[in-house]
Amino acid sequence: PDGCYLVSACGIKDSTHIAPIFRRSDWKDEKDFVGHSKAVVCTQWSPVTYRFSKTDKKSEKSSSYEPFFCCALGGQDNTVSIWATYRARPLVVIKDLFAQSVLDICWSSDGHKLAMCSGDG
Repeated sequence: PDGCYLVSACGIKDSTHIAPIFRRSDWKDEKDFVGHSKAVVCTQWSPVTYRFSKTDKKSEKSSSYEPFFCCALGGQDNTVSIWATYRARPLVVIKDLFAQSVLDICWSSDGHKLAMCSGDG
């Protein structure tokens, strides 16, 4: 959402389907979203910068807020996954929602809803 990173569809690394994340300042592949069994065909960042509170272990109170971003991926495996930039695994994986490949994904402007479509409607 801040324009610093780009997620690409149809990535492959060591015969594994990925969605690589590139830093736009130097185009380095910093991280990959890995988990779809077939090609990722669409990606969409949420337009919202989310925040979670970090807890101070001694006082057990929130000490600061860390920003993070969410990205939705749709694949030829008929699956949608939602990723948070602070995690190595997806937040949500939605399987068997469609009978055909996911074609497009779009977040609502508040980042609370996700619309998606596939080849079967």
